[in-house]
Amino acid sequence: MGRESLGENSSAGLSAQRSQHVAAAPEERVVELSPKDLPSTNKLYNNIPGKGRRKTARYTSWLFTAGWELRVQNVRPLHGRVHLDICLPDRDGRAPDADNVLKATIDLLVRHRVIDGDDKKVVRSVTVHWAEEVETVRITIRRAETRPAGSDDPSISAKEVM
Repeated sequence: MGRESLGENSSAGLSAQRSQHVAAAPEERVVELSPKDLPSTNKLYNNIPGKGRRKTARYTSWLFTAGWELRVQNVRPLHGRVHLDICLPDRDGRAPDADNVLKATIDLLVRHRVIDGDDKKVVRSVTVHWAEEVETVRITIRRAETRPAGSDDPSISAKEVM
């Protein structure tokens, strides 16, 4: 992409990258997050005897920090059904397991009301891939079709079929 790095995982570096980022279409949102401290699904919750499952301090801290990254980007909500495309940086061949970053990433979008939920009625598909040329976690949120897949009649909406 030819972006100039201002320091790995720095806020200034992310801001510079975002300012060079092409604006998203109205039916699309692009979010970029620092890959630093992106928690694995295995590190999100602790089991506390007598109290149940609780978020770990690391996860709580990441939600706060990543939430501010969203706020700085002024990400507007995309209501309704969506498709998520998550691009992870593949630095020196070191990349996290795809399934280990999904929960925290999607939960962040829901918590900060970027998307309406993480159930199948809202998130219609998720794609995860890696790229050596990216330095941030890039999440592209696209509006899903309102018509059911395979329907040739544009007058039939998904609501009418369900």
